[in-house]
Amino acid sequence: MRIFRAAAALVPLLLSGLLAHSPVQAADYRLDGQIDSGALSGSTFSAQLSWQDGRVSGLGLEAIALDRFELLLDGQIRRLDAADAPAQVHFLDGALLGLELADLDSPGLASIAFVPGFTQLGEAWLAYELPGSPGSAGIGSYQISPVPEPASAALLGAGLLMLSARARRHRADRLATKD
Repeated sequence: MRIFRAAAALVPLLLSGLLAHSPVQAADYRLDGQIDSGALSGSTFSAQLSWQDGRVSGLGLEAIALDRFELLLDGQIRRLDAADAPAQVHFLDGALLGLELADLDSPGLASIAFVPGFTQLGEAWLAYELPGSPGSAGIGSYQISPVPEPASAALLGAGLLMLSARARRHRADRLATKD
């Protein structure tokens, strides 16, 4: 019973941490993917990106500009300032569809483009082309996941430690009453 009271006491703390998140604050995300075809088939890629989470209304089709984008692909780091067009993340009724980023010119590649999904993130893909090599183009798939804020991770860790300590104490009390 004490465990439930401890968990109930933690709920307001967790909610206050979530509500303290400013709606206009940029949120950090991680993109991970794998090249499925072409000359770089089997290669993996990753990116760090952020956008203003609070600008997503959750109604209809929305596009939010990226604040930051750094891609690691084929041993090269490519940044947002190398893009020829604005970079955006797309949402449908609040659900993330993916990233739209065209003509990310960079060393070793003729172009890179990210295409969002039409109805879900699982449909999103990356397209690339190597310079001067006909038939060297390929595609890959990717997923985007949030990077937890340090304060949220610390709050969650503290809550789990407290629940663990309470469970041990409850178990010790139960064993003591059996003797």
